[in-house]
Amino acid sequence: MDIDVNLVDSKGKKHCFVERVSELKFLKHASFAGLGPNFAWVPAIFHTLGLAFHFGSKFSLKSDHIERTWPIIDPDDLREMSRLTGRAVGDMFAKSHFGARYTLCYEHALHTKAIVQAGKSPDFYCIDRYGAKAFTVEAKGFSQCTIGHKQFAKHKAQSAASQLPIHYSVASVTHNIYNRITARVEDPEYENVPLDPSFSRTLIEEYFSTINARLSRFCEVTDEFQVGDTRYLAYDASPYLAPAPRGAVRVEYLVPREVPTGQPLDREIDNELSYFDVDGIGVRVSA
Repeated sequence: MDIDVNLVDSKGKKHCFVERVSELKFLKHASFAGLGPNFAWVPAIFHTLGLAFHFGSKFSLKSDHIERTWPIIDPDDLREMSRLTGRAVGDMFAKSHFGARYTLCYEHALHTKAIVQAGKSPDFYCIDRYGAKAFTVEAKGFSQCTIGHKQFAKHKAQSAASQLPIHYSVASVTHNIYNRITARVEDPEYENVPLDPSFSRTLIEEYFSTINARLSRFCEVTDEFQVGDTRYLAYDASPYLAPAPRGAVRVEYLVPREVPTGQPLDREIDNELSYFDVDGIGVRVSA
């Protein structure tokens, strides 16, 4: 699937390009973007094993849009798929263009710091590969064809409404999802703020332990293998994807047992049978 992207970087420079997104890449980002231990169990099941009853059974990826596999008139279905798509796209660009390695649930980060949420907040709290930089992302998805300046300004303001120290904030709005998918992504001014490395480390450790705990409750572990110093578990998610991606007999989430060690990925790895994100989590299919 191709996404038309209008992106403004931290220096105010505008970039217009087309981003090619594979089915496995979309599945990974839609399933894991912004997770944290403090989600209620029912939403967690739906989100993490993601898109069960939605992706594949009600929607599919086409060349430049998401297609409804049959006429869908329930607005809740459309809103939920739009929301998941917006979060997936926001996660992708937080990593590919703004330096994130991990995108975590913002409210969970507040909870870990024992901060009571006040007012609206961003969706993601993002940490770079070295744990030295943090920023927030507000990631929205809509079916409407265009996004006005006033509407985008509201999302941009919410992206910056952080009670935690951040270097900057990013607003990512994906729209026209069911016709010609388009994303607008902007990054306000950079700030130099001190971070607590132990806080970042705690969030990252909880990110992996939460994903393994959730997947182990519902998915069979089909393989255990090692890449460098990092031990991986393969969870069979096939029963929760109806149907599985084209030509796949089995779909597995590949998750490190603990925080990956060794040299992190500089960029994603994407091929026909597997996809690995920079956070070390992957998806693979067997034909």
